[in-house]
Amino acid sequence: MTRQDLLKKFECYISREHGFQFGAVAMLDILGFKGTWQKHPPGKIIERLGKLANQADEEVRAMSGWYGPMKGVSFQVRHLVFSDTIIFFSTADPNSWVRYEREEGKTDEENDTRLIFSYYDWMAINSIALRACVRAAGRVIAGGLGEDLCFSYRGAISVGEYWCDEDRPYYIGPAVDECGEYFECADGAFTCLTPKSMEFYKLFAVTTEWMGRVMANSDLDVTSDLMAVLLIPELKAFNIPLSPKRGGGNLETMVVNPLCHWRRGDWEEVVERSLATFTGGESIIRKRANTAKFLEKAKEECLSADEFQDGMTLLRMSPA
Repeated sequence: MTRQDLLKKFECYISREHGFQFGAVAMLDILGFKGTWQKHPPGKIIERLGKLANQADEEVRAMSGWYGPMKGVSFQVRHLVFSDTIIFFSTADPNSWVRYEREEGKTDEENDTRLIFSYYDWMAINSIALRACVRAAGRVIAGGLGEDLCFSYRGAISVGEYWCDEDRPYYIGPAVDECGEYFECADGAFTCLTPKSMEFYKLFAVTTEWMGRVMANSDLDVTSDLMAVLLIPELKAFNIPLSPKRGGGNLETMVVNPLCHWRRGDWEEVVERSLATFTGGESIIRKRANTAKFLEKAKEECLSADEFQDGMTLLRMSPA
């Protein structure tokens, strides 16, 4: 990808309507939740849902400052809970980014490179918002399988513009719309990146590679730091099956891997608990089979919670 191609793509992100902020949105709900109140005391269900949301908030706060080159960049995460639906909104501090302008006396290549470095810094800052939503969603999904009252979640994570009211829980904008469009599209327990999120993630990856090549020709050795910013170990590439209600087919995307939040020795029990939540007719059996395929795939090249170095709370089935 050329410098000009990168600049055109960046401008699409940077140019925003007044009042909108850029960030990430995660929307999750529980598969098969309808009628759960007939099987378990309502108070226990509500307490369980609230506990999962609060633990996710704590998990996100624990990761603050993890990124080497991004230390000191603050971000905010909020969540809303309605019945079995949990929504997370995260945004990084926009004041952390300084936009460079073209300078007279410099060549087009020098100015283009300078702008790309500036825009990359903007993407790195906003990747923290995405990373925070992925972490929060992963903690809820994994935590949902950690007690006798187990939940299997399905959802989506979007990246883009949204507007929020500081005093009231009102959120609108393209990122909210896209997340709402995709959070129930999967035919199984999948929480995936939306198409716009994948565009952002891929552009970030391409730019990281481009900057790595530029850095290789300089005295700076920060490529490992750049890759640390890009790395979101909870995400697993997977071709998810779409619900027949959405026309079927598949969506090539990245899926939140709940196994990352568990110690490797607990994976088999986590998988069993997840699949045990699927009881019912033909459509439920199909969702169960789809989920089972993903969880088997998720074990490959997966970092377990005891291998993370960025403050993740370790989950385990039995006491230490």
